[in-house]
Amino acid sequence: MRNLSVTTFIHILFSVAIIILIATFLLFLSWDKDRQKIEKYKRYQLISITFLSNLQQNSTQKTSKNSIKNSMSRQYPLNTYPR
Repeated sequence: MRNLSVTTFIHILFSVAIIILIATFLLFLSWDKDRQKIEKYKRYQLISITFLSNLQQNSTQKTSKNSIKNSMSRQYPLNTYPR
């Protein structure tokens, strides 16, 4: 095995460090995507629980139809629920 020069060793070392940094960045990106999916699930769960509790409280047919109509026509922005 031949001797590696100091420059070659430094290049290999920096290359490994850059690969580790990129891998760590990609790992954090995947964790962030998972966190967004969990938050989206929690948001939709909160919306559905609120909707069902409103239906139970307003049990007449007219109010049920109105709340269904209101929920279908309304858009829910992403980050509006409390953390």
